[in-house]
Amino acid sequence: MNLKTFLEMMIVEEEAAKQKYELIAAQTEDGAGRDMLLKLAYEEDTHADLLRQYLDKL
Repeated sequence: MNLKTFLEMMIVEEEAAKQKYELIAAQTEDGAGRDMLLKLAYEEDTHADLLRQYLDKL
């Protein structure tokens, strides 16, 4: 597997994790838990953006 393919695969993984966090956040009634899950979703989005930046440099 080359680096480009790996980064593309990891972007998909980060996006999937973000969606999972957002899904559970929307379903929880615990406000603090929801906030934590949304912060984690944001972090996954940040990771995906960083990976895209590296991918663009290849």
